[in-house]
Amino acid sequence: MTAHEDDSPPGSAKRAIAAVIVATAMLCGCGTAQKPSGSAAAAKPVAVAAASPAEDPPSPLGKDWIFTRVEGFTGTLPSPPPVAGFIMTGEGQRLTGSTACNRMGSGYELNVYDGTLRFTKLTNTRMMCDRIAADTEQAVLDAMLATDAFRIVDGKLELLSKGRMVARLSAP
Repeated sequence: MTAHEDDSPPGSAKRAIAAVIVATAMLCGCGTAQKPSGSAAAAKPVAVAAASPAEDPPSPLGKDWIFTRVEGFTGTLPSPPPVAGFIMTGEGQRLTGSTACNRMGSGYELNVYDGTLRFTKLTNTRMMCDRIAADTEQAVLDAMLATDAFRIVDGKLELLSKGRMVARLSAP
């Protein structure tokens, strides 16, 4: 170890590496986290690594989410296999999952600082489904298309439309 490493506060190397990663992501246009600014035109990328982990807002990224409730759907969730659910990856801002009948994919726009979430270019395969799976699929797709925000409450992801919950998901 060098004298400089001995004088470094614990974790400073990790913070420096994280800052380099965030800066690189922002330079290549990959950094999309924005703090609320009052107007969309004034929003600027934020170096997420500057905040301590305790201050980072909750994020839906990287978890397998399973639909447990969809507003207006009276069927049983999770439905028989395959279950309706998805995972959102930070790399490439992609979502992959299942509607309980067909595979689905989507892009997304996410801002964890103001809780906005919108699914973009939502697509799904077109296989024949039994009536239960077809009803589940339609309810899931309708909820996702209506989504404009999210919140995470007690480890559950809630999809919101105009302030109203349209779906709830859990991560097993």
